[in-house]
Amino acid sequence: MLVLLNKNSLFKTFNVDSFDSLEDSLNMLAPSMCEYYLSNLASYEEHYGYFNRSNIQNSISFSNYHIFLDYDDNIFLEIDTTVEEYEETDSLW
Repeated sequence: MLVLLNKNSLFKTFNVDSFDSLEDSLNMLAPSMCEYYLSNLASYEEHYGYFNRSNIQNSISFSNYHIFLDYDDNIFLEIDTTVEEYEETDSLW
């Protein structure tokens, strides 16, 4: 899933003022909190159809989340959804 994020919302959520300081902020939070905030941000935005990967200026990867900054100062969030996430564990009974 790929969404175009509102830059101001992203920066406000992680209390940063630039894309460069975002990675430091992500590393200081607990992984579950980062995943919660990123999935919450993605739920408010619309899915984005086409993404030109040759236009990437900078990127941050965190667990299944990839944040991309392009040369037009757009910020995209890509969430890897794999089959294993949706499989249920075997029952003990």
